[in-house]
Amino acid sequence: MPSVKVGDKLPQGTFTYIPHSPELDDKLACGVPLKLSTEEWKGKKVVLFSVPGAFTPTCHAKHLPPYLEKYDQFKAKGVDVIAVLAANDAFVMNGWARVEGLKDKVRTPITPVNLPNSWKLTLEF
Repeated sequence: MPSVKVGDKLPQGTFTYIPHSPELDDKLACGVPLKLSTEEWKGKKVVLFSVPGAFTPTCHAKHLPPYLEKYDQFKAKGVDVIAVLAANDAFVMNGWARVEGLKDKVRTPITPVNLPNSWKLTLEF
C-alpha cells in the first residue's frame, strides 16, 4: 500500500482554493475560487496535512490549530507552504480559514478537484 513520508515528492494534482485577500475581511465577501497545481510547489518545502472536514469538532479544535500555533517554527525550518486538504468545497474551506484566522499563514485550505490515482495515499489521522 502506498504511503507518504517526509521528503517524498508529491504527485501532480490540481486543487481549487480561495486565496486570502483583505477584501475577505468583509464577512459578506465570498472570494473567487482559483485552480492550484502542485507544480507551483516544485522546489519548495511544503507541509501538507489532511482532515476529514472543515468545522467538524475534532478537526476544528484539534487538527488545524497546532499548525497555526507552530507557524513560526515551520518557517524557521525553511517551510515555504503549509496547506490542508479536506473534502469540502472551496467556499466552506475559505469560511473555515476565515473563522480560524489563517489569513496567509496556513495556505487557504485547498480542496482536491482532479487528482490522479497516484494521490491515493495511506494517511493516518
